[in-house]
Amino acid sequence: LVLFCELTKQKKSTMATWLLLMLLLGVAVTEAADQTGKMEVTSNSGDHFEIRACLHLTTDIMGWEVILNFDSGVNGLQQWMGDFVDAPGAGACPSQYTMVNKQYMGHKGAGEQLCIQMQGSLCAGGTAGGNVIFKDLTSDGQTAPAVPNVSGAQSMKYNYGEVLEKSLMFYEAQRSGKLPADNRIPWRFDSALQDHGANGEDLTGGWYDAGD
Repeated sequence: LVLFCELTKQKKSTMATWLLLMLLLGVAVTEAADQTGKMEVTSNSGDHFEIRACLHLTTDIMGWEVILNFDSGVNGLQQWMGDFVDAPGAGACPSQYTMVNKQYMGHKGAGEQLCIQMQGSLCAGGTAGGNVIFKDLTSDGQTAPAVPNVSGAQSMKYNYGEVLEKSLMFYEAQRSGKLPADNRIPWRFDSALQDHGANGEDLTGGWYDAGD
């Protein structure tokens, strides 16, 4: 895998990149069971509240999802560790939110704590509090496609059929914008669809190159 190893020397730091590398190179990836924790209310003044929830990690993780179950409807949530999935529209006041880690907050080591702090506002005079469900996104149980069966390739020093396939998959995982129907990386989705230049130019598409 000389060519593939050379490609990985480039500056790639997103969770998706490292997970893809581990899967393609056959590194064992373990996934922790879901954990549930309680929200700790650290401040509560009128309708405004601040909460904190911490979970102890027993394994290394490369990505996470947290489901926030509030005792009452809330809005205006602010935090800096993740991005909300399907954020509610203006005026909505749900009691459940789902968030996934920001790219630079996905990796945590075994023995560390994952602590989420946020603030928001209660709706209709509710009470602050609730629970959180932590999901480890390190592994989705997927495996890389079978190695191409190229006649004579296995007898060579390097299986260049395998090298080329995995190199192409590496770059497919870096694609930005609207992904095609034949996307082979099922945990990659459309991204950065609102990218435009100063004069409205369509800047969607292309490849991520530095994890930022």
